[in-house]
Amino acid sequence: MGSASPMTMPAVDRVPGRLAAFTTRAVRELLFCLVEVPLGLCVLAIPVGLPLLLLAPRVARGLGAVHRRLAARLLGEHITGPAPIRRGGGAGRWLTATLRR
Repeated sequence: MGSASPMTMPAVDRVPGRLAAFTTRAVRELLFCLVEVPLGLCVLAIPVGLPLLLLAPRVARGLGAVHRRLAARLLGEHITGPAPIRRGGGAGRWLTATLRR
């Protein structure tokens, strides 16, 4: 009728200790999420971080120019800048020229 005997109820595997309210499966799914989220962020960082990585030498050169001007104006120190980046044809040559200097 409406009641189930203990023999027909499914056995639930519980975690001992502080997590006793959760099943083993629930704890494993939580651990999976805790591991998977940082991995997912790493995968997301590749399309975002790769352009930043490629632009970093250019940005560093620009910041260096700002610091050289600041040193010249405030301290009277004249610091020569790095050699100009040789322009190449195509993205591959641009990348190698940027990373070499």
